[in-house]
Parts: sequence; C-alpha cells; structure tokens
Amino acid sequence: MQQILFSVVLMVVAVAGDECMPKPEDGKGKMKPWQCCDLKKFIPEKFAASFMACKEKNPLPPMPSSPPAGGPNKEMMKAIACAGECVFKEAGLLKDGKPSKEAIGKLFSSVGDKDMEKVLNNALDKCFDKYAADVDTTLECKSGAMELERCMLREIFSNCPKDHWTDKPDCEDIKAKLTKCPKMHVLPMNPTGE
Repeated sequence: MQQILFSVVLMVVAVAGDECMPKPEDGKGKMKPWQCCDLKKFIPEKFAASFMACKEKNPLPPMPSSPPAGGPNKEMMKAIACAGECVFKEAGLLKDGKPSKEAIGKLFSSVGDKDMEKVLNNALDKCFDKYAADVDTTLECKSGAMELERCMLREIFSNCPKDHWTDKPDCEDIKAKLTKCPKMHVLPMNPTGE
C-alpha cells in the first residue's frame, strides 16, 4: 500500500503568483510533505484500488522536468481532473456526478484512528461547501473531485495529528507556505513509491 499514490493530485501544483510556484532548488535536501504528515495508513483499500484501476484506464501525460511557466498546462489539468473524477467514481464517492459528502465521510470514517478521523471529518466539512468555486468549468471533467481532494489534503496536512507529525523546521516551513499559497497542492505520499 505504501506505493499507492493518493490519487493523481500528487502531480499538480496549481498556485497563484510567482512566489508560490515551485523552483528547481525547492525540496533539495529538505523534508517532503509525505515525510511531515504520515498519511499512508489512512488511505482506505477501496480508494487505493480505485486509484490503481484509474491509473490503468487513464495514464497521465509525462510530467515536465521543471514547473511550467504560468502554472500547469490545460492538457495536464484535464488529465488530472479526469483521473481524480475516475477515482471518486470507482470508489463510489460521486452521486449525480458530484462528490457525495456522505459517501466520502463513510469511507474515511474507517481509518481506525480517532485523532486522524477527527481531522478528516473537519477537512471534509470545511472543504465540501467551498470546493465548487475552484472547479474549472472549461475542463471535460468537472465533478469537483480533484478540487475537493486538493482542499482536503491541505487541511489534513495543516492539522495533522501530533502522533503523525514530524516536528522539523522544514515541515513548519511547508505549513507556512500553505498559508501564504492557499492553492498550493500537498503531496501526501512519495510519488516514486519509495
């Protein structure tokens, strides 16, 4: 399960402003988000299996070697939005083409950790009412799955339970950058699966 990527949102940084765009030197020799808040064991098997099924059905285009000028390109955003929608659909988390708060809450209520469950529920409550405003209606896949997941990951990371948090300056720096760059995406797991 450690090699399962938490949906395809691992691959995008959709941010506003140059100071929020990643730079090639960012991350070299520093803690990574997935080293700061350990989320691997809280990904339900059903969600992980849905991710794997969608990864096979909808492979993503190759990632650019450096962040694109002006943010992610339309092709990549479309692929990521559709992959996220596929994962939610496969996992039974969509109702009438939109994320189902009830289904998401039910799936993630089985994590087996009271502190993490509270953080997950708070993230769902906070993000559910506002994710729709971030949906790019020009994309083919506009369920909002990607936007909801992105918001929830930021909230979970920012409020990671102490027992799952690595208290290091690099991790605090990432939290501070999330506050400054509210559209920044958090990678909850190592994209290489290591």
